[in-house]
Amino acid sequence: MARYPDLPGCITVGCSMEEAAKNAEDAEDAKKEWLTAALESGVEIAEPASPNGYSGQFKLRIPKSLHRRLAEHSKEEGGSMNQYCVYLLSRNDALESAE
Repeated sequence: MARYPDLPGCITVGCSMEEAAKNAEDAEDAKKEWLTAALESGVEIAEPASPNGYSGQFKLRIPKSLHRRLAEHSKEEGGSMNQYCVYLLSRNDALESAE
């Protein structure tokens, strides 16, 4: 399932993550239909969230043992710890979004 946070209730689905992703690519029609139905029903349409509201950075406190493991794993993968953490967060976020 792919969600559109600025359009509550507007989703695309698929039997697999790949199918849901492809359907999300074709989502312009779904978004237009949602907006049309919302306007006809008198639903208030909020302004889209601004991507400028996020810096791309946040501070995170973690146990020393987890810090060590992340540093070790990122070194094994040949990248920075930042890149490795972004990979892990992105992968988990994609799995959560697919549920």
